[in-house]
Amino acid sequence: MISEELLQECIDEYKAVCHRKAALFDGNGELLAASGGDASWPESLLSMEKREAFLASGGEVWAGEGFCLFRIQWDGRTNGIFLAEGTIEENRGAALMTVGCLKRIYTAAGKRKGRKQILKELLEGKLTGEEEECRSFNRFRKRGEDGWIVFLIEGNEGCEGDVEAVLSELFAFEKRAEAVKIGEGLVAFVCPLPDQEEAAALTISDTISGELMIKVRVAASRKVYGLDGLSKAFKEAFAALEIGKIFYRDRQIHLFGSLGIGGLIYHLPVPVCEGFIRDVFGTDTI
Repeated sequence: MISEELLQECIDEYKAVCHRKAALFDGNGELLAASGGDASWPESLLSMEKREAFLASGGEVWAGEGFCLFRIQWDGRTNGIFLAEGTIEENRGAALMTVGCLKRIYTAAGKRKGRKQILKELLEGKLTGEEEECRSFNRFRKRGEDGWIVFLIEGNEGCEGDVEAVLSELFAFEKRAEAVKIGEGLVAFVCPLPDQEEAAALTISDTISGELMIKVRVAASRKVYGLDGLSKAFKEAFAALEIGKIFYRDRQIHLFGSLGIGGLIYHLPVPVCEGFIRDVFGTDTI
């Protein structure tokens, strides 16, 4: 859990000491804090295209016209961008101290509860998007206009880490995507996609099967929006996986939106299902 007030305080202290404006962006380039609480100047000074270009460059610092950028890294990935007015030479010492302070803030927050744990609890309905613990989870709070699809990948026990690694490489272009272990042999993958769940599920299945030489089932939810929608999407993907194993055993891809009669039967009360089976297949079937 990262306090937005604490991040704002760091930025305001920088301006008070160095007499230069400063701002902080998250790992997707979204503004988190600006000196004096004025969000207009950093948004106008640094376009989203420039932020994304810096994030993709891999560089630690970057000089622009009248400003400079410093990368903030924690837990193996870029966690933010620190923006300061002036040149790199004018800001380097104080900026690096501030970046170090921000890293310690992220590290302390991560020790309390990591991003994967937060995502797992969101999927399982143990957290809501409005809880304080989720306020630092900006990859999922913002820029979610495409909506989210939850995939469940079921394979052999012990394959979870390898599956997560394959997904991370396969969707390296999408910084908002995240994979997390749900249980033995079961991995959830959350990704923003514009109505391409079937194609994505096929790609996931083929890539994992090809690289890890294991057979997997992939289930996909319908599209949802916002953090609170992730729990619903997780339930849909889980239902699609279970229904697929019962009614469509010969298939490796199961989409919640395409379950057909299997989905209807699955949600019927057990006595109704038994009556249906007797009527269709005879009394000796059950």
